[in-house]
Amino acid sequence: MGLDRAETRYVAFLDADDLWEPDKLVRQLRALERSGAGLCIQGRPTPLDDLVYRLFVGDVPDVTSSILVDTSRVSVRFEEALENGEDLLFVMETASEAGACFVPDLFTRRQHESSLTATGFTVEEYRTYGKLFGRLVSERVPAAQPYLPIYYNQLYTELGLLEHRRRNDARATAYFRRALQITFHPYTLAYLLRSLVYRRLPLR
Repeated sequence: MGLDRAETRYVAFLDADDLWEPDKLVRQLRALERSGAGLCIQGRPTPLDDLVYRLFVGDVPDVTSSILVDTSRVSVRFEEALENGEDLLFVMETASEAGACFVPDLFTRRQHESSLTATGFTVEEYRTYGKLFGRLVSERVPAAQPYLPIYYNQLYTELGLLEHRRRNDARATAYFRRALQITFHPYTLAYLLRSLVYRRLPLR
């Protein structure tokens, strides 16, 4: 709604936890002008395929506080059905539509005790939003197609680990098996073997 109501050409976002660097916007506006891209985020120059890989299956916790968009070039909006990952989907879609430029060291990420990242999800919520995120990325970001097996292996492996922490080793084993059916990963196999061992240990 903020993007739709904004009266300025350029719009930036800031999570309540985080802190912008004092010259963040100046450096990003210069980068957008030089590149002609519709999006500028924190990072080093990265091809679209590599950016999608990092956001989809890599280890990027969030990008919201680094986003600056040129609304004259961008029509993408945040997906309100998602409770997690909506910023990653937005950046992937926007970079695919209007191109992206990169500037290092734009903000400091902070996390307070009641933040969404800190409180987390239940296993059921994590599964629901993880599957929704994967489906939306698959439908909207063509460059993500080669990485779908990796994503779903990671999703079901993480679900298995969450169930293992809850001592629900039968369900953990089922998730690890599902992950390996999608694509092989040695870590997933190791987690599966560990889960099978735990299932056979007597309760004390």
